[in-house]
Amino acid sequence: MNAFKSTLVLIFSLSAFACSDDPEPPSGGNKDASVNQPEDGGLTVSDSGIVPGPRFESQDPSGPRLVLGNSDLRQDSLSVDVLGHELFNIHGLAFRVSWDPAILTLQNTEKLPGFTAAGLEKFAETQPGLLLVALGQVGTASAVNLNGAAIARLRFSRTTQAEATVTLGRGYAIDLDAIRVSFALGSGAIVHP
Repeated sequence: MNAFKSTLVLIFSLSAFACSDDPEPPSGGNKDASVNQPEDGGLTVSDSGIVPGPRFESQDPSGPRLVLGNSDLRQDSLSVDVLGHELFNIHGLAFRVSWDPAILTLQNTEKLPGFTAAGLEKFAETQPGLLLVALGQVGTASAVNLNGAAIARLRFSRTTQAEATVTLGRGYAIDLDAIRVSFALGSGAIVHP
């Protein structure tokens, strides 16, 4: 299929994805693939010794996947990257990010160099606690291979010190031939010891 047709399929697929109100499918994964301590206030001293502070733990399923990693948890903020693993020949992809808006507030988003293609780039917080992300190539750009590459950075402010989960959902990707690519989605959580 030529690049123009692939681009049209990508645009229509991502539009349908963004307009759908279907519930999020459950995502599985293996816990503790990535654990990051906060840089400020990560450890506290108590009568019984040093106690670790809250941390961000990522769940990382196996196989082709998008996951959360490279996090920076601070007392008043969380920054976390979305990484692609074992996703090859990608022309475009879309996914949702959800979280509890009573605990986290999205401050900004950033496309990172892992998705090198210029073209479609859309981050839209459609309601508090739900972000739609679409990244795609336009025209005859070559395919993108994601294997450990950070494709987006999400920055949140923390309105409370409560535990919170950030979940990737409803992933959709197509390759350069406009064939759907299946992949798993990870999640992560701010946890207290």
